[in-house]
Amino acid sequence: MSSVSAKAIWYGMLETLRANSVLLRDDGLPEGSEGRVYLYNVDRDQIVEYVEAIVSTKLRELSQEEIQALGKGIEKQYKAARKAFLAEFKSRQNVLNLKSEAPAKPVAAVEDVDDTAQDMDDVEIDVEADEDVDWEEEDEEKSA
Repeated sequence: MSSVSAKAIWYGMLETLRANSVLLRDDGLPEGSEGRVYLYNVDRDQIVEYVEAIVSTKLRELSQEEIQALGKGIEKQYKAARKAFLAEFKSRQNVLNLKSEAPAKPVAAVEDVDDTAQDMDDVEIDVEADEDVDWEEEDEEKSA
């Protein structure tokens, strides 16, 4: 895809084992996520995000004859898909910006509580309570 940068719109063929698809790359489209690229898929009639490292090895540039064989209708289809994509992309960006610009929710103030009177570290527990004696008496009665 090195020749892509020389042209505004690049025509290529994605050749895979399952099928071949004509793809258009437009440098005027926004950049995809890191390592990804947006390409217009003629068969799907939509702009799709592809992993650039994978797709670039399977693309070949179309010849002028192949481009002419596609016809002028491709340009109209692409322009309509591009318009829809850019509108959706812009609305997604606006939503993301709204979330980042939204004011933080107020945090309720926490009262300082004097918990020195309730400090449980100083409490002593009598481990040998009278209840233990009752259990021993029950055990003696059962064994007798």
